[in-house]
Amino acid sequence: EAPAAISGCAFSGNSVNGSGGALLCAAAARASLISNCTFTANRAFSSAGAVHSATNIVGCTFADNTNRYFSGHCMNCVIRDSTITGDGCMANSALDRCIFNGVRTVENNGLEFAEQQRAAVLAINNTPPDFPARLTNCLFVDCDCFYLLMSWGRALSVVNCTFAGNSLTSYFAFGNRYSETDGAGFTFVNDIISGNHRRGVLTAKVGLEVNVVTGVPLSLSADNCLADGIDLPASGGNREVTTSDLVTGTAKFVGPGHPEGVAPYTPRHSDKRIVDRALPLAWTASDLDLAGNPRIHGPGVDLGCYEVCYTPPGLLIMVR
Repeated sequence: EAPAAISGCAFSGNSVNGSGGALLCAAAARASLISNCTFTANRAFSSAGAVHSATNIVGCTFADNTNRYFSGHCMNCVIRDSTITGDGCMANSALDRCIFNGVRTVENNGLEFAEQQRAAVLAINNTPPDFPARLTNCLFVDCDCFYLLMSWGRALSVVNCTFAGNSLTSYFAFGNRYSETDGAGFTFVNDIISGNHRRGVLTAKVGLEVNVVTGVPLSLSADNCLADGIDLPASGGNREVTTSDLVTGTAKFVGPGHPEGVAPYTPRHSDKRIVDRALPLAWTASDLDLAGNPRIHGPGVDLGCYEVCYTPPGLLIMVR
């Protein structure tokens, strides 16, 4: 009933009829530190196959956690410096400096996925608003999903994230309503969406592509993003869509073996569409990128989850 600390533990193969297949935190215990744990193949009938309602999850790994309804891995959580892989989605959670690698949320895989679980990340309007739905400094790579992102009556904020090499059955992002009084909402800022494709068709690129169910209200803003293509609903009626400084094109990435690469999908220092051109948000002044480097290196913030810290060799002149 009070905050505790759980570290270095492995939760595997647990199953419950309610929520939180491995951990369900009561209100007084939500701030418990859960660190360096692994959650594998846990299942809940209702929501959150792994963890429900924990606001201090650090350095954990989530793999193949499932449930019948809203969230395979976690719901109503605050998570940072963690890795998500295998079957399952994240719902109504704030994730910072996390890697989604090889996440699967495709249909007809025998896991009874509900409509809401077709995306790797879900924002759904069925819980109190004190639980955020937000992504910052995250990398999505090699995922195989119906959608990557879904707003189901609740807004989802996506800031300084990179989406690359993912396979999608349908749209990059999808919006629907949870009740008659709500709609879908997305905010994209300083993101890179490049190298994603339709499932089974590598040449069919998927960029910043958002679709909404007919008649559902939509609030969408997209600022300072680079994407292979831009396909957004038109503004008008019950849909408010605003955009600024969107660039269409393919990002230039390098890996750890390259002098400029601190990690996979690091932007090239020479790619001026990415380097030093992001919006300078208030939190970036003291923030770290996905690799743990200061979020500002040089004149400004870079797009995507990594800050380019490479300094080109200069010219040295010696005079005797």
